[in-house]
Amino acid sequence: LDCEGASFDSKGGWALNAQRMVVKQGFFWRKVRQTKGPVYLASAAVGDLVDDLASWPGTLLLDGFTYDRISAAPTDAKARLGWLRKGSSFEGAFLPQPYTQLAKVLSRMGHDRDARLVLMEREARLSRQTRSARKVTPNGDVDIAFASLGADLANLAEWLWDVLLRIVAGYGYRPMRSFYAMLGLFIAAGVLASLTWNEGSFAPNSDVMLTSPGWMTVAAKDCIPRMQPNFVTVCDPNPAAWWSSNPNLGLDWTSFNPWAYAADLVVPVLDIGQTSAWAPSKDRGFWGWLFWWASWWLEALGWLVTALGAAAITGIIQRDRG
Repeated sequence: LDCEGASFDSKGGWALNAQRMVVKQGFFWRKVRQTKGPVYLASAAVGDLVDDLASWPGTLLLDGFTYDRISAAPTDAKARLGWLRKGSSFEGAFLPQPYTQLAKVLSRMGHDRDARLVLMEREARLSRQTRSARKVTPNGDVDIAFASLGADLANLAEWLWDVLLRIVAGYGYRPMRSFYAMLGLFIAAGVLASLTWNEGSFAPNSDVMLTSPGWMTVAAKDCIPRMQPNFVTVCDPNPAAWWSSNPNLGLDWTSFNPWAYAADLVVPVLDIGQTSAWAPSKDRGFWGWLFWWASWWLEALGWLVTALGAAAITGIIQRDRG
């Protein structure tokens, strides 16, 4: 079916109605001039799709439209997503089939990255439609008001989960994002651990050590004298560092390293002894207080990112959504 160079000027409000059309060979839609009206391709089936994106009107219906290949036409996701957005809605409802069809064709043609981007867009729009359908409009009735509040809370929870799933795993289609998310958590934890240590807000994470005479003596001192290279004596603000390097006190205690501590905190499969040996104290200074609270979130996010990354790598998320 060759529509190349055709001109459609339908004052009646339609341009082309090709529903249930079957074309075994190519469907050419190029250099089409249209001044008014939609194009309906619902349930149509063609072999090759040969088009230019500028020829498509603002109103399309692509639900059920199938094609075997895109030939001599754009195949990049960025260009095709605009085309899909025009034709994947009907009476306000989102229709996912055009996205699924394009992703299948792009994958079969070897454009796997573009296919994944199309599927990610599909999942984002499905999530938005689910939240929109759940909304309840208050009308002054108490029961409806509670139903509206419940729907809003459910939508908030789903939105947060959707954002997390998109950022961390790309809805299961971009597992490398979980690595970058874990790297971000690791850097954040390492910086906070370093600032907390330098502030002197770390202490041994052991009941035995915390109650030992050596640590209690050091921790009780307002000033631990330390001589600088120019022979000027100053106060050392870090009792943990002084204690762990003192030959008579904690020399054999596990040495602290901020990056090893960060890895031990945010990577669930690691256990290198840092978090079991040291802990931030929330009462010694600002950074200690901040890291004491942040460590709970960093550890929880580490578990979550690891789980989502594993699910994305093994394909569990894709199978669940399929």
